[in-house]
Amino acid sequence: ERNSTKGDSFKYRQYDATPAMSLDIFSAVVMSLVTPRNQVWHDLESITEEGEDVDNSNVDKYLEGVRNSLFRYRWSSNFNQAVHECYHDLGAFGTMCLYIGRGAKGLFYRSIPIHQIYILSNQYDNIDYIHREYTITAKQILEEFNRPSDVLPQQVRDIAERNPAHEFRFLHCVKPNMNQDKAIGDYRSMPFVSYTISIDHASIVRVSGFETFPYAVGRYNVLNDEEYGRSPAMSVLPDINMLNQMNKVTMKAAQYATQPALLVHSDGILNSYSLTPGALNFGGVDDQGRKLVHPLDMGSNINISLEMMDQKRTIIKAAFWNTLFQILVEMPQITATEAMIRAQEKGALLAPTAARIESEFLTPLIEREINLLEQMGKLKPPPEELLAVEGENYTVKYTS
Repeated sequence: ERNSTKGDSFKYRQYDATPAMSLDIFSAVVMSLVTPRNQVWHDLESITEEGEDVDNSNVDKYLEGVRNSLFRYRWSSNFNQAVHECYHDLGAFGTMCLYIGRGAKGLFYRSIPIHQIYILSNQYDNIDYIHREYTITAKQILEEFNRPSDVLPQQVRDIAERNPAHEFRFLHCVKPNMNQDKAIGDYRSMPFVSYTISIDHASIVRVSGFETFPYAVGRYNVLNDEEYGRSPAMSVLPDINMLNQMNKVTMKAAQYATQPALLVHSDGILNSYSLTPGALNFGGVDDQGRKLVHPLDMGSNINISLEMMDQKRTIIKAAFWNTLFQILVEMPQITATEAMIRAQEKGALLAPTAARIESEFLTPLIEREINLLEQMGKLKPPPEELLAVEGENYTVKYTS
């Protein structure tokens, strides 16, 4: 395999850009459907212990304020960039992961590459156990692990002074706290326990806890006995590989057709031959004017290859939802009602995937955001009517 560096191109064996471009369109489509930028795509509704809606203006006004605060902090942070990267992973690998934490502007989001994480689900098929192996610079280590309780190896501090860009391997483990003791005021009283380990020094740097799971993990499609998701790219991977190979072969055939090999007379009269326009090639014909140089006809039919490649591109684009927003482009003469009906038909096909993203990815994300804003004192105290409800006292209603 070829050695690569950060920022290096990874398309040196790619002969057709359709899959990559289709993936970009897929991530944009998912974002516009599920979490449209600068739009309110969900509400918060209060519920009773029996799951019924609470009819109270104070509660409704409070939840509306919480919702507005969520979107205000999202729009002022890197939410849109991070979640767009997640949707890109969803289309390519079938699994996406987003870290939600505190940031300089309130909330901070980081899209976690799929190759860094190892996940496990609980009995309810919710992801609540994650190991993340990653690299971090010495400068970032000093900035992040600055709590009095952090145990940072002295070797890391020494290297950070000489070379702040030096990278270390770390492991972050978050799992349910099986020995939760609410009487204790530290991390042992929290539902989730967290360990940050320096792999290079085999030492625990930080032990802490979380009230809510800090990672939101979403999957495109999951089989019954699998933890990781399956992506649309996996569904059409044979077509992607075939299209890439077909384009490679067709490029060679086109080169042969435009610049074919030459058949030259065996007596060696024509010692050199120039393909420069306007060049004079002496000895290229005999005394009777017959050509002594002929192109080699390979007998290839490029039109058939082009037609087959178009078929593969159509399949790939359909798998990545590229046709979703092409109704008016393909049929500009249809009425608004017809366009709406066609869009509703496509929306019905996308509903299962959108529902999984909402329940598995966005709902834990919203719960984590609310918990962080409450810890930072960014939300007003809830009304007594809401505090009187035990357990879950609100539900998320998606409106995108």
